[in-house]
Amino acid sequence: MPKLTSLHLLGSTLYPANSLAIITYLQTLPDLTELDISKSNLFDTDADELKEKFTKLTNLTKLTFTGHATHDRLPSGFLTSLSALTKLTKLNINNLGSKRHHDQLIFELSQSLPHFANLQEFSMLDSTLTSKSIDLLLLALPPENITKIDLSGNRIGPSLDPQSLLRILKNFPHLTELNLAKNAINTSDMNPSLLINNLSQLTGLKTLNLSGNHELSLERISSLRLQNLENLDLSETSLGNRSTQIFNNLSDNFPKLLTLNLSWNNIDVADAIVLITSLQKKGTIGNFISIATPKVIV
Repeated sequence: MPKLTSLHLLGSTLYPANSLAIITYLQTLPDLTELDISKSNLFDTDADELKEKFTKLTNLTKLTFTGHATHDRLPSGFLTSLSALTKLTKLNINNLGSKRHHDQLIFELSQSLPHFANLQEFSMLDSTLTSKSIDLLLLALPPENITKIDLSGNRIGPSLDPQSLLRILKNFPHLTELNLAKNAINTSDMNPSLLINNLSQLTGLKTLNLSGNHELSLERISSLRLQNLENLDLSETSLGNRSTQIFNNLSDNFPKLLTLNLSWNNIDVADAIVLITSLQKKGTIGNFISIATPKVIV
């Protein structure tokens, strides 16, 4: 019997009979802790039997799946049945489901999340979540061990309630990584602007991803102060050459910064040279960033 610990079936074309056979076989692998079944057609099978077999994979600590791929459709009650997987430390869900069943799936997932007391990383990608549904899911998460929250690709900007989201995020005492990429956050609008202004309250953040939000303003970004931040991704944010101005307050706002991504911001060569020169000069100030340490992607 192989001591298989990780299995990735991403993109596999599984027939119904094969799906059930595979899940049955996985139950015989006591060392299996990581499973990726994204876009595998696994859910095109008998729903009740699938749920029953899945609840027996109790040694899983990392689970990734797609809720609405070309063929996949999450069967009713499947997300609720996940509550049996109490050892999960990482849960990654891509494209939760169609609008027709969206609210029901959100509710089912919110019923399972409180059972994941060991969960450290929660990712909910490209699922067209509203601000209210995000609040519901985050409130259901046991906050004690969460270090990473990834909500990228949900385009929550238009429905954003920044005060509610920030209040909930502050409940996670060990949160160090937050991904809000590709969420249509437009800082010319009032609510997204308030969100960026108040992200400074998340003082434990070490990694922040705001990439793909094409209407971020330099003024809002420059107002951020995160004393423990090490990695900042502002790629594809339409900052243009003015993005180099973020370095004016770099040493004060991000004293521990190691990696800065400004890719696809139309920074020309001259401004890139100014940017790098600025880093080199600031790298000589006190305990700021050594010249060799920063990784700037332009």
